[in-house]
This record gives sequence, C-alpha cells and structure tokens, in this order.
Amino acid sequence: MSASSTTAPGSGGDPRPGNRPYYIAQNCPTRGAALMLLDEFDGVEVVFHDEWVCPKHRDDGVLMDVPAG
Repeated sequence: MSASSTTAPGSGGDPRPGNRPYYIAQNCPTRGAALMLLDEFDGVEVVFHDEWVCPKHRDDGVLMDVPAG
C-alpha cells in the first residue's frame, strides 16, 4: 500500500488500513499465507498493529510493519 493512497500509521499502536500490514507484504514471504496480527494470534487485549506472524508457521518469527530506515 502506498502512502499516497491513505495516511501512514504514526506508531505501532495505530491500526493499519484494512487491518493489513502497511509497510511490508501482506503475505508470508516463505509460505504465502496472509499474515495476521501477533496479538490476535495470542489473544491479548492490547493490540500492537506493527507485529505480524505467519499463521502456518509461527516459528518463522515476527515480521515488523515499520517504515524502512
């Protein structure tokens, strides 16, 4: 998604447009599955919208949805 089509998230606590990653690919780079928020996967109350995981293989680690640089 480009910054020109919507306002960029200001922090990890800001929801992403469409509840999808904003700065990184929306699918797992290894398995192609749609990424899901780590906190939704873990079922916690406070959601950080910059931490994403592959639901098919969580051991791949957390993918951070942050601007490059």
